[in-house]
Amino acid sequence: MQHLTNLVLSIRKKESALYGMNYLRFPALVALDISATVAPNRLIEFIANHPGIVRLHLHFLESSATNPFEPHHLPMLRALKLRVENTGTFASFLGTPAESAEHAFARRPHIEHFSIYNLRSFQFLKDHIKPFRRQLRRLDLQVWDERPIFKGEFYELLESFTALEELSMTIVGREDLGTKRMKVQSIYELKCLLRSLKECASFRALHLHDAGAKMLNTSDLQGIDPVPPPLQYISWGYRDGKTTYRIIHNTESQSAYAIVYEVSPPPHEIVYDWTSRNTFRHLFVD
Repeated sequence: MQHLTNLVLSIRKKESALYGMNYLRFPALVALDISATVAPNRLIEFIANHPGIVRLHLHFLESSATNPFEPHHLPMLRALKLRVENTGTFASFLGTPAESAEHAFARRPHIEHFSIYNLRSFQFLKDHIKPFRRQLRRLDLQVWDERPIFKGEFYELLESFTALEELSMTIVGREDLGTKRMKVQSIYELKCLLRSLKECASFRALHLHDAGAKMLNTSDLQGIDPVPPPLQYISWGYRDGKTTYRIIHNTESQSAYAIVYEVSPPPHEIVYDWTSRNTFRHLFVD
């Protein structure tokens, strides 16, 4: 196991105890993905013994008494995927309310990708993600409804993300909640997002998916203004499928239009990498 670089574990039993796992050592480990009903015993100790980890995803369905990560754990971490309910475990990797971007960078200089699912409130983004606004390159959000994202506060927050390259937002929707959606994904929200990111000199792709949305007409994407100058792709997921658009910039009018684009698949991954999902990074043109 000296050369193991990626480890994926899915634990389905109610008692998620892997006795002795804290004694395991995989010196080449760079990516770890563990899903369990309850966090395994000694999990944090096991992970902390692998300081070379750069990608981490831990998914626990139930809250547990797992001790949180310490500030010195995983100094090289770049990408973190988490369920909001497990925030306490990951506190040392997240920002704190009113924390400056400089302080967040000093604590976690390598963080560049957050994938947050089961997001329920805008406040979480403001308190824990905003401090990384100058270093995040990718942000993935999965929400049950539109309330945390389709609002002025969220659009204002995006304006401060100066290093962002890709933004992905998925509205899952749940009919069993018994609540009526006030908004669904539409051209209006798309234009609000593009306006918020118009000054972002690195922004290249926007991924939107709403199970309640309708198909977007290409005519809606003619003469888009304002638009981030580096923008290359928009992915529009709706109730019946998904369409990808290639953005063509008109340098004379400073506006842009879109054409339907057939996306070539990414290179086949021999090892599992959750950061390779929902991305156009293999298509980006500098």
